[in-house]
Amino acid sequence: MTNSSLRPRSCFAGCLAAATLLVLAPGCGVSVPTGGGSASVAVTLAADYGEGADDELSPAGTAECPLFALATDNPFLQPGLDCDADGGVVRFITPSSYKVAVKRLSFENADGTLVDVIPDSGTLAGAFVADLTAPVTLPVASLPVGSYTGYYVELYYHEITMPLYDAGDPQTLRVYVSDDDFAAEGNLGHHQGDITLLDGGGNELGFVPAGEPWLAEALLPARGEITGAGGTDPETGHLRGLYGDADHWNKPESMQGAGQDVFIFAGNVAFALAGGGGAATFVFNVQDTWFFEDFDGNSLFNPCENDTLDGCGGEWTPVFNPPIVTVE
Repeated sequence: MTNSSLRPRSCFAGCLAAATLLVLAPGCGVSVPTGGGSASVAVTLAADYGEGADDELSPAGTAECPLFALATDNPFLQPGLDCDADGGVVRFITPSSYKVAVKRLSFENADGTLVDVIPDSGTLAGAFVADLTAPVTLPVASLPVGSYTGYYVELYYHEITMPLYDAGDPQTLRVYVSDDDFAAEGNLGHHQGDITLLDGGGNELGFVPAGEPWLAEALLPARGEITGAGGTDPETGHLRGLYGDADHWNKPESMQGAGQDVFIFAGNVAFALAGGGGAATFVFNVQDTWFFEDFDGNSLFNPCENDTLDGCGGEWTPVFNPPIVTVE
């Protein structure tokens, strides 16, 4: 890790493997017409904030510490535990709003071809931004009838609005999972793992630097030499941001050459589309989206404030859960 004062860790890859599910839709057993044609499919994106969600709820957490000592606490533990015995207890925050910027969303046909629901925007900056404060229904897509086996998504960033510091004022954080700092993307200056703060109008205030409070006066107008635990991308030479680690960012699907770094995730969803059409729903579970170690006992994330270890020495990560997909 490059910045010893700031220890960003990621459960991103582990959470991805754990949460990508095979969903068998009600139409799986139907007979599919063989004469070709297409059918309309209505697709909705939504977020599940949890019923009465708060930092006392962690549905997937382990209720007790493992028998062996942990080097670090992690998002798979229940709130209140301190399994690494460093004085910081496991806490979670559920956002008040959540957005995703999707460059492309497709279903995978049984023959391996991708059929777009959100067509490739061409550039990351042109991604479709879905504000999942309420469900978002996309324009009705026309898909070839037949059998489908999965979905495919290219994601630019996700935004989390949650309280920061003792005042508990809501703050929107943008977490970049794709790199737009290439000529083909417009050299926009964001690398994988960068975190920026936004104002109430959705405008970026600046980059969160390593080892500094996440406050407007400490932000950087340009990313500069920010480096996190992910180190340097071996293909592009770009410094990675505060979020993620090398295991996270060096997965085979992320190795796309020297001129591109688009975050890709995919999952299994088996359904048969007949001439009558259907509906699909992508639900992102955002309950307990932010994990951190709480060193001052106030259940709030106070990164690097007054020498607190919240975010500066302690573990933290936005926990990204791929969507649960159902098709009718």
